[in-house]
Amino acid sequence: MIYVPTLETTIMKRLKFIPIFILLLITGSAFAQEQDTLDLDPLTGTDTLRVGQYLTYSGHIHGSVGEQVAVIVSDESMVQLIDSEITYKYDQSEGLSGADAAWKTFLFKAEKVGQTEIVVQEIFRGEVIQESTVVIVVVE
Repeated sequence: MIYVPTLETTIMKRLKFIPIFILLLITGSAFAQEQDTLDLDPLTGTDTLRVGQYLTYSGHIHGSVGEQVAVIVSDESMVQLIDSEITYKYDQSEGLSGADAAWKTFLFKAEKVGQTEIVVQEIFRGEVIQESTVVIVVVE
């Protein structure tokens, strides 16, 4: 007697692979993101990047209150500040009081082998209230 799978059996066998495929897709994507982009943590003191790798840092800002964040790269030929973006916490409709609370995210790229520093400054009403320095080592 020859076994001939029914359409239902074939579909059920294939459906069990869908969760595995989704899991591999998610973990593969997260793994690739971890490898290509790192988050700067001012408390670590040192971070290592590969040439071509990206680094981000996000700090809280609130313009109407006087809270700002700034970053300074000591040698932009090694680690270049590429862009910054502000993501507001609330809708920016005209006339809303206090709606300018936001996160400012800085994007850096490791350009060449060497060592540099990134200084992160938290500023309140024009005065630096906290400053952290992270040594960035760029490797091949």
